[in-house]
Amino acid sequence: GRCWLIWGVRKGKRGRPVGRCRAALRSSSMRIVLHVGFHKTGTTSLQVTLDAHRAALAGFVHFETPHGTPHLSRAAEAARGFCLTGDARALAQGMRDWVARLPPLEGRHLVVSSEDLVGHIPGRFGVTDYRAAVTTVPTAVAALAERFPGAEVVMFLTTRAAGPWLRSLHWQLALHPELM
Repeated sequence: GRCWLIWGVRKGKRGRPVGRCRAALRSSSMRIVLHVGFHKTGTTSLQVTLDAHRAALAGFVHFETPHGTPHLSRAAEAARGFCLTGDARALAQGMRDWVARLPPLEGRHLVVSSEDLVGHIPGRFGVTDYRAAVTTVPTAVAALAERFPGAEVVMFLTTRAAGPWLRSLHWQLALHPELM
């Protein structure tokens, strides 16, 4: 058992081993890693990798990803809804509903990855930016902190150079006009 650093892997290169990864996973203080995107920045690749290693790491970490855990969709729907309506009460309720359905962690860490926690992808329903994230992300953090008092919450955001990001976003919206 080696733990491999999977973030920042470049095409054709493997991740590098992380010497103290298992020790960090066995840490006595609970850590919550909240990865909220952004869209089109490698989030799906990260989520597929997390889901692929779910069983191997189940004793150390509980993963919440869009495809791996259905209750996370409640939080994502609440964030997307807030993006359009500005309804902070519905946002907070959606986050609390999701967090209430998380299993007991029993000493494990929690890793959450969903780019929809920042709201709709820009270009959809007239959304032009990520300004909703200023509210959606702290609301998610507050719900997690309420459910798991004393846990350290670490934010993890992925970005991409503007030109390639805009091309990828355009291509995504062009391929799926139903997203507009």
